[in-house]
Amino acid sequence: MEGELDNMHSIDLEKLKNDEIITWKDLDKHILVPGKIRIQHHLDILMSYFNDKEEYQKFSDYALQSLHDSLPDSVRANCPFCKGEVDDLELVHCKEYLKEADLEYNLVTYVFTMFMVNNEIFFNTKELKRDAAINLFRCLKFNDGKLSCDSKRLDGLSLNKLFEIKKTSLDSFESQEKIVAHLNESLHYLRDYKIKARNLNFVLSDALKPQIKFYENELEYYKTKVQFEKPSKKQKLDEEVIEISGNLVDLFEHTSKYKKVMELLVEKGLIQTGNYNWIDKKKANKTLLASLIKTLQAKGYFVDGLEPTNKEIVLIAKNTFSKSISIDTSKRAPIDNTYFKFIPLSSEI
Repeated sequence: MEGELDNMHSIDLEKLKNDEIITWKDLDKHILVPGKIRIQHHLDILMSYFNDKEEYQKFSDYALQSLHDSLPDSVRANCPFCKGEVDDLELVHCKEYLKEADLEYNLVTYVFTMFMVNNEIFFNTKELKRDAAINLFRCLKFNDGKLSCDSKRLDGLSLNKLFEIKKTSLDSFESQEKIVAHLNESLHYLRDYKIKARNLNFVLSDALKPQIKFYENELEYYKTKVQFEKPSKKQKLDEEVIEISGNLVDLFEHTSKYKKVMELLVEKGLIQTGNYNWIDKKKANKTLLASLIKTLQAKGYFVDGLEPTNKEIVLIAKNTFSKSISIDTSKRAPIDNTYFKFIPLSSEI
């Protein structure tokens, strides 16, 4: 029905209060599981988490015995079932305690199995499911014939394991950008769910707030990580110059300024028209070529103040000016603002 909200992270408490709930079937009609048809009883699902039916029965029997052991002495003393005299629960004095405990057990185990089913993509091994189910029984409490669950402890154990698995699962993403996108989407879903549940006056699950906090923390971490590790334009250019092109034009902040500088070099007779090959007039011209590249950087033509390495200068000389020079030549070459005074500052073009 339009407007209905599933019970993944909340419960319609008013609906529960207004209807008489005596058995599991009465409770089951209030449960909406998105995209699923509940064909299994929740206790069958819980049982499947154990090694076998017998192992589950041992835990279940232990819980029942613990409940009997916690009954008030006055009830135990007058109950033939508690004393082992009969097996028929309809004849025993403690049956009201058992009925109340049975409903509480159904509620607790249902909420638990719902959490597990909703997160089955993470709790995807028998070992993980069994460990979680055992933790459920460890968190059951028995006092004066009443069963309760230390939900805070159970939520803590379940959520810590879930968060541990989710963190590991993030390693499967191809990039940190995709991790950020996934975290954003998950966080948006939970926040949107919270708003809708509140609008419907549903009681929110205690596990919802920690999950939102988890995604917020992870999102902040990966956003910072992406920003910190994202290569700057200068770093990208460094890699491209060395690994890809080694072309002078790639260093320029503006292509138009590159063309203007090349025109000035042609007019000065230092490079050929069209192909920009370096013109050798004397041996010192190789040093002059390296000085040209360093001087262009000093005059502010390159992206983000990029300062080419000697290796890059060698590559630029070869790839842009068709001239081979050595790294030693590049190392010796100074910035020469005097010779290249015909080239204005970048800011003046």
